Amino acid sequence: MKPRAKNTTRSRALTSSVLRLVVPSLALATSLTTASCSQVPVMRGDIEGLTKVAEQAERNGALRCAPRELATAKSHLTFATTELDQGFWTRAKTHLDIARANAHAAYDMSPPQKCAERGFEEPEPPPPPPKPGDCDGDGILDPDDKCPCEKDGGPENYNGFEDNDGCPDDPDTDGDGITDSKDTCVLLPEDKDQYLDEDGCPEVDNDLDTILDANDKDASGTSCANNPEDPDGFEDTDGCPEPDNDKDTVVDLEDQCPMEPGVVGGDKPGCPKKPSLAIITETEIKILQQIHFEFDKDKIKPESFAILDAVVDILVQNPKVRIEVQGHTDGRGSAPYNKKLSDRRAAAVMRYLTAKGIDTTRLTSCGYGLERPIATNKTDQGRALNRRVQFVKITNEPACAASTPGWTPGAF
Repeated sequence: MKPRAKNTTRSRALTSSVLRLVVPSLALATSLTTASCSQVPVMRGDIEGLTKVAEQAERNGALRCAPRELATAKSHLTFATTELDQGFWTRAKTHLDIARANAHAAYDMSPPQKCAERGFEEPEPPPPPPKPGDCDGDGILDPDDKCPCEKDGGPENYNGFEDNDGCPDDPDTDGDGITDSKDTCVLLPEDKDQYLDEDGCPEVDNDLDTILDANDKDASGTSCANNPEDPDGFEDTDGCPEPDNDKDTVVDLEDQCPMEPGVVGGDKPGCPKKPSLAIITETEIKILQQIHFEFDKDKIKPESFAILDAVVDILVQNPKVRIEVQGHTDGRGSAPYNKKLSDRRAAAVMRYLTAKGIDTTRLTSCGYGLERPIATNKTDQGRALNRRVQFVKITNEPACAASTPGWTPGAF
């Protein structure tokens, strides 16, 4: 019986030697595995090899000498197989790495001479010191790991900050009070100006008006960093919007004269009241300046457009008023010639009014030539007064209608 026991001892020693040769080879193959789907068969081979190592460790008595390492190795081998079957090879690799470290640790910590339930006739020499495990699988062995297991803080997070202590950390590199995991600008401290202060980045121009916050203030020194400049040609370099440039209480968006202080009752919102160019009386719309035409023509000079616009405004404000546009000349020239010229000029004025939106049914035009002077034709001053356009209110159908060539009520 003794020789048989001796042979058994030698067989076990031989098996141990073979495993010591096989296991490093399997570890080397696993370390060469890359994170690629093409390596799945290699990973399955690793799982099979490590399963054999764990089984051998259990036979050697790991349940007695290395129960934690054995249990960790077997459970993570099961997890790795499940993840691999479901196609999650990166998760499988994580479990495989943990299983590898703990399977070898269980094997090394469980020499059969010491840990197996049955005894041996020839004691083996003491094994080398066991390799420690890696409880949290972060690649830092437990003796060197300040946080060896999940309950101690968890695995190292490898963020470039104290990555050798085995503990996860979240530093504040730029010292702005926002940890790097939440800091969009890890190396640039937040400027803490109550504008987007949670992202960890400085905003040098909060309102994006191209004027830096340090210079973005009004004349009193009040910051406008969060109110963009309104580039309207008025104080555009201070970074502050000026909603009422002329300070007439009419905001620029509604002010038709944003650079001129307006008055209540002005011609347009926010505009100063301009001198009246026309007024309405009981009998006519009286213009305070004369309409000027090009010499011997019916073309109105642009300088008279404002006067006619004033007439338009009065007609708009008095929608029931109908007028006859009358053309008059001085006494120079023949009566027929002056009659035709005054007709054409009166018609030109009427066309201007209708082009501005006045209904043609409210207007007629008539040229009276030299028939109705209001001053002497013997002086330049008198003749200038006689050359005129009048806007006379219509009470009955104008007597001139029949004498105006081509004229019909409501026509140009």
